[in-house]
Amino acid sequence: SAGSRILCAGADYPTPWTRDAAINSWSAVSLLDPELAEATLREVTEVGARGPVVQQDDQLWDQLVWAIGARRHVEVTGDRQFAHWAAGVVE
Repeated sequence: SAGSRILCAGADYPTPWTRDAAINSWSAVSLLDPELAEATLREVTEVGARGPVVQQDDQLWDQLVWAIGARRHVEVTGDRQFAHWAAGVVE
């Protein structure tokens, strides 16, 4: 949403990258700043035909790594609402 903080790989990146969002979230951000991790994980999704999906590109492993990052976020935070939403993303 407008005004949400998100984490980017560096100052030269205008938007977060899927892989960086996932790796940063599972490495420490979900523990240190759960709201920032969630906002960043959500930011790298887009609307698909059946609902939200991980940003689509030619790197399938980005989408797989996002699923791991989302799972780790749920394990660390216990956030059931995010878990339900993320399950729909990777479905």
